[in-house]
Amino acid sequence: MTDFLEKVESESTFVETSQNTSLNIEPIIKDGEQEPTTEAEILCPDEAVASLPALLDTNTVVVIPTDPEQLNKFVMVQQAAVELGKAFLKKPNLPKDVYQTVLANTQLYAEHLLYAELELSKQLKELPKAQGQHKDSDVKTKADLIAEMGLTPKQARAISDLDEACVERAVNMAREYNDIVSRNWAIRMKRKNNQSGEFTNIDYSGKIAECSTHDICIKYDASEPLYYTQLFANVGIGEYYLHKLNVINAVANELIEQRAMWYQEIYPHCNMVQGDFTDDAIFDELVKLHHEKGCKMVLASPVCQPFSKAGKKNYNSAEAKLFLRTLEFIHAVDDSNQFVMIENVPEFLNACPDILIGTQYKNIAEYIKCDLESLGYIVNLGILNAADYGTCQSRERAIITAAKSGLWKFPVPDKRRMMLWECIGDLPSIEAGEDSGIPYHIAERLPECQVEVLKHTPTGCSAHNNQAEWKPKNVDGSFSNSSFKSSFGRKFWDRPCNTITTQSDNLTANRTIHPGRPLSDGTYSDARCLTLLELLRVTGLPDDYSIPTWAGNTLIREVIGEAFMPKLVKRLIEMLPEAN
Repeated sequence: MTDFLEKVESESTFVETSQNTSLNIEPIIKDGEQEPTTEAEILCPDEAVASLPALLDTNTVVVIPTDPEQLNKFVMVQQAAVELGKAFLKKPNLPKDVYQTVLANTQLYAEHLLYAELELSKQLKELPKAQGQHKDSDVKTKADLIAEMGLTPKQARAISDLDEACVERAVNMAREYNDIVSRNWAIRMKRKNNQSGEFTNIDYSGKIAECSTHDICIKYDASEPLYYTQLFANVGIGEYYLHKLNVINAVANELIEQRAMWYQEIYPHCNMVQGDFTDDAIFDELVKLHHEKGCKMVLASPVCQPFSKAGKKNYNSAEAKLFLRTLEFIHAVDDSNQFVMIENVPEFLNACPDILIGTQYKNIAEYIKCDLESLGYIVNLGILNAADYGTCQSRERAIITAAKSGLWKFPVPDKRRMMLWECIGDLPSIEAGEDSGIPYHIAERLPECQVEVLKHTPTGCSAHNNQAEWKPKNVDGSFSNSSFKSSFGRKFWDRPCNTITTQSDNLTANRTIHPGRPLSDGTYSDARCLTLLELLRVTGLPDDYSIPTWAGNTLIREVIGEAFMPKLVKRLIEMLPEAN
């Protein structure tokens, strides 16, 4: 691989690597030529893992070439790097830090590749439509010119379909979903032409859920309380409004002690069983309480990290198999239970762990659906976005609802989404380190060098697009090597807030900066991450939501970043069919 990189540097004027790379992998070059390599052709020895971050290094200055020959070489180099990164990401038992580094850098090379293909698209569109109509003509045909670019006619047609708008949308969406962008993403973006800007690469045939014909349709008898058990409770943010529907959490389980304490403070009436759900003693206690408290519903949000695009997608980990334990619990309380709702990230539906390989089930969604139907439930499933149900945050979730008395339909989406300016625009501007005097509206401190960078970053833009002096900087004032175009990025006023993650105070995460307001000196206000109050609002919680006094900033941002959006939960519960 060292030979490969040296060859790239010697033949290319468009990549300048800031440090030498050493990795013992078979060269990708065959017969002295640079060729794209499939994942199957790349060797991934164990000893290479530790050196991988050096191979896929972000300390690289990249300029997309316009010369056709150099552009073709550039495309092949980026393609090889992307395929190499993908191959390593499939390697089992990678350390988490290595996995995250490889994923981040593979995303970067994929973006380079897509922008290079966009340049190819521009050049293809400029080719004359008809040349050399006579056999003896010396004028090259368009087919000849395409062949000289190293493309097949099919590739040329696909690349010609790219334009700047669809490429930018694809790159932004891939960053938001923490995925690796591709030409197919961009082309699908163009064809979809969805004004909302939403995109998902989940291709699950059963995701079209049945919705009610009414905006609100409370079919169960709300005069009598409906008691339920909440599994994987977090701190109970998702359940916050259910008491208004006379739906009461009687039993709950949470693994992490601090979260269980928070939950108990918010819901003192609930029987919180803190501990490992896979422990038989904990499991049996929950089953016993479910029966004793007269619970008729199970709500469950199994751990999502094994399925999330931001995680390692380890479908065979112990955490990934918690859906089986959830189903085991539903079987154990089947004699009294009437309703089930399971929530997770969209990728959960299509995941296929090893335990399902060779069976009749092609994914987790199909397995859960068949298992619940065997108990007499009627199952509905789909992917819903909280932004369609009164929450100012674009956050997609896989939802599985099941009822023994009839189809538990999903609510009809709202006609319009709430824009960020409608949600937090009334709050006063504050800068990093300032306290507005309003509860929770306190801006965390940032180094002055980073504040100045953000002041020069317009609404909806990233500091990566700033003039050289105001490019992203580290806390010590040195220029940052962060390559994510959405890092050091301000949010948009005229869209719902992008998905809030557990790193909502990290400048290098996806668009964590307040949109800001233009000032008379040409800079922008609110050079900071969102305050806790702003996070509460975009999560759908009231300003007076009670946060325990002992909860630290890290814990608060973590639980908000992992929360099931409470207004979406309320709308779903409003659709409960009448119990038997």
